[in-house]
Amino acid sequence: FYKSQHDLTCTARSMSLMNKLFGQKQKKSNANLTKEEQSKKINHAIQELRQHIETLNKRKEHSDKQIAAYNKAAQQQLRAKNRKGALAKLKLRKQVEKRLESLENQMFNLEMQIMTLEESAMNQHMMDSMKVSAAAMQVNNPEQMIAEVEEVQETIEENMELQQEISDMLNAPLVQFDDDELEAELAELEAST
Repeated sequence: FYKSQHDLTCTARSMSLMNKLFGQKQKKSNANLTKEEQSKKINHAIQELRQHIETLNKRKEHSDKQIAAYNKAAQQQLRAKNRKGALAKLKLRKQVEKRLESLENQMFNLEMQIMTLEESAMNQHMMDSMKVSAAAMQVNNPEQMIAEVEEVQETIEENMELQQEISDMLNAPLVQFDDDELEAELAELEAST
């Protein structure tokens, strides 16, 4: 029960973070935020992403231990001449390996989001500097406005594509066993005992 409750909590926290970053409308639009508020928002998002990566890393370490335990249990089953029991342990190990791969992919996605947010903050600072410079030169350039609009649209499209990729990865089936591969591993375990 605890593990499944923990998984639900992590998933809910992750979805909440995704909604904050990419999804649902917020009460206060980014256009109305001051530069300091935008900076705080980005820093807060980065901090939450890093905390979630830490949680996923702990789950990864636990999964690594489970894989080792299932390998050992499969070998013990073979020593006891229980082929079905060993095969069951290998299937469980495969399931944990799939979960481990999913965790690694999630961690990679979160790291990419952190890098994107950090780059976004740097771009915002650069844009602010450019705006100060443009105001100092007192040049009203409508082409610059068009370029900014295009840049915002591209950012939105990139975020939507990233969200779709994340969604596709999280929705991919995790349980697919190759019976031939399992039989080969079982034969290998039998040979080593």
